[in-house]
Amino acid sequence: MSKFCTHCGAPLKEGAKFCSHCGAGVQDVKNGENSSARTQNQVPPLQGTKPVSSGGSNGSMALKIGAAFVVAVAIGFGTIQFMDSRNKPAETPAPAVQTEQAAETPKEAPETEPAKPVPQGPMEISRQIAREYGVKGTVEATTYGHNDNGFLIVEGGKGRRITLIDTKNHRVAYVGFRHQDELRDFYSMFQSGVNEPNGMITVDFTIDHDTHDKDEKNGDWIGDTHRISVFCDYKYQDGVVEPGMLYSGVGFRPGHYHGYLYEQKNVDMCNLLLEDLPALFVDADKHKVSFY
Repeated sequence: MSKFCTHCGAPLKEGAKFCSHCGAGVQDVKNGENSSARTQNQVPPLQGTKPVSSGGSNGSMALKIGAAFVVAVAIGFGTIQFMDSRNKPAETPAPAVQTEQAAETPKEAPETEPAKPVPQGPMEISRQIAREYGVKGTVEATTYGHNDNGFLIVEGGKGRRITLIDTKNHRVAYVGFRHQDELRDFYSMFQSGVNEPNGMITVDFTIDHDTHDKDEKNGDWIGDTHRISVFCDYKYQDGVVEPGMLYSGVGFRPGHYHGYLYEQKNVDMCNLLLEDLPALFVDADKHKVSFY
């Protein structure tokens, strides 16, 4: 009988019919002859060593060897990739894709008109206001700043005339004098500084775009232009004119002034003229402008 199992190569006990290691049957073999079941490649294990089995601990050993081989291959592959990446030149990042909105050229702000210079001084301010009220002539003298209700200007052009701008009632009136002697007397009184308890002057007012109201029978009308003459009493005290009674009549330049002024706007117009005439004389002399 063979001393080793022909299936797994484990040593056999004397007289055993089955292998105590793998359980295979034991076949009788003649002395000096190999069993027909043994393969030519099968070699009995060396004395003192344990035969390698295909199962049990031998299988787990094979798995460990295989796992170690896979790990070694992975480490080697990773090392190659790392070295390769270090040798490659750094890639330039691709430019960001511009969106349609970002690619648009920013729109330029609309051009704005330069700010108009702010007028400085009474003359410049009165010129601006006069233009706003439709006055076309040049302003050569002004009383702007003297009266809260408006101001007078000497308007130049083909000739000179006094123009009254009533900012309180939003009116413009062109001023003429019935008798130039009365205006000269007014100026002489102002120049001398002598107090005059009783003074009088007759004034012709021409008012464009006037309305027919309580004073419509005083003076006359050409379309919507109202021409009204007013006889004015006043007092002159210490350089200040104090308006007194105001009279008017029917028709332009009536022969008799017995009617009263019923409209406050017309009273305001006459008082503004009387109160600002002295200041107009001063500014006219300053600019060497004569209207009397």
